[in-house]
Amino acid sequence: MASLKLYTYWGKWMTFDFTDRQLLSLKRHIDSDGDSTIQIGGYAFRCIQGHLYFSNGGIPGKYYFDTPLSEIMTLIDQALAAKA
Repeated sequence: MASLKLYTYWGKWMTFDFTDRQLLSLKRHIDSDGDSTIQIGGYAFRCIQGHLYFSNGGIPGKYYFDTPLSEIMTLIDQALAAKA
């Protein structure tokens, strides 16, 4: 498992433990520039207007990370590299 730590818009850190496959799926999803939703573990993720939104039930649209998408991509790469 690899840990991904992201900063929420309400000022708290959230840590996710993902498999390499899940991290790569999230990275591809962010890179696709689409507005579809991807389910990973107990969370759903969706990119909306340059932010990664998430929910633990239903369609993401209320809660988001205050971390630019480009930085999230870098953090995913770092999490994968830390496991190697």
